Amino acid sequence: AASAGQAMTKAAEGAKARFAEGARAAFTATGGTSTRGSAGDDAEPAGSDAAPVDEGTAPAWARRLKSDQAVLHGAHLAAQTLQSGESHGGGHAVDLSEGD
Repeated sequence: AASAGQAMTKAAEGAKARFAEGARAAFTATGGTSTRGSAGDDAEPAGSDAAPVDEGTAPAWARRLKSDQAVLHGAHLAAQTLQSGESHGGGHAVDLSEGD
């Protein structure tokens, strides 16, 4: 049983390494650059010393992605709002009627 566990651990470590390698390759292929090792295993978490990204210097694909995500978020929010208004369950809507 111990050798099976060791084999699974070794396989998982190999998969993790291949995943990280693929992520780095994709990051670089799409125009990403890393000056602080943020694309590797030695990534430092972004803290208060991280420079804010200027919207004008972001690549076009990143601006499109951000825009698309904002649209999708708005559509999801609208759909959830409509669904909650159509539900016949109680407790989610505020009663605005003036009657007692």
